[in-house]
Amino acid sequence: MNLNNVVRLILLALVLLGVVSFCTLDFGYWESSAEYEPDELTVTVGRSGGSRILKLVDRQGALVEVSLLTEWGPDLRTNLYRTEDGKLGIIDFAGAWKVLQAPLRLERAKPSDHWDYVGTFMRDGYAPASQAKECMDILLDEPPPPDRSEMYRRRC
Repeated sequence: MNLNNVVRLILLALVLLGVVSFCTLDFGYWESSAEYEPDELTVTVGRSGGSRILKLVDRQGALVEVSLLTEWGPDLRTNLYRTEDGKLGIIDFAGAWKVLQAPLRLERAKPSDHWDYVGTFMRDGYAPASQAKECMDILLDEPPPPDRSEMYRRRC
């Protein structure tokens, strides 16, 4: 094998290594909300690799994570609410939860019209209710769920 072929093989190997490295990079983002009182929670939504993750951390450092619907479009939202009993409520296409403490945990919930909208996480960050109205896209032309159906739109 002559020197030119060796150089070509080395360059090809370097290019392939670069392509593989680029494809495995995590172009994730993390959006963070303010802390919520009296819950004393920090709520974040982000993407790591192909997964969207909701994270809750309390003042004692307890952490709860849940996978959300995989990112598919620019308007995928995770909405935050104050429930009728003062807890933090969360609605996402992956479901609805109520945040419970001592110990910190998520409980599946049925959202009611008495949940007060607090704000939303979108791809470009967290927006409080004063900056982004309550909205959720309808997925795949399916009818909206019966709970809080007035917030569902063809496009937010």
